[in-house]
Amino acid sequence: GLLFALMDHSGGASAVRSWRQEWERIGRASDVEYMIETARYVETRILLRGILVDIAVAEAAGLFNDVRAES
Repeated sequence: GLLFALMDHSGGASAVRSWRQEWERIGRASDVEYMIETARYVETRILLRGILVDIAVAEAAGLFNDVRAES
């Protein structure tokens, strides 16, 4: 989903593929917080944190309510 699309954009598909293999190997492939905090590139972690925080704030403020009501 969105998390992996952002990771691919920032870190590159081959890097993310290897990270995902490691997360699956250790049973953490569904732990979003763990995946964000163990992404190997600092820039990727910063990007993910920033975007996901922005999404959470926008949802809390109800900014997506109008969009969902239109669908």
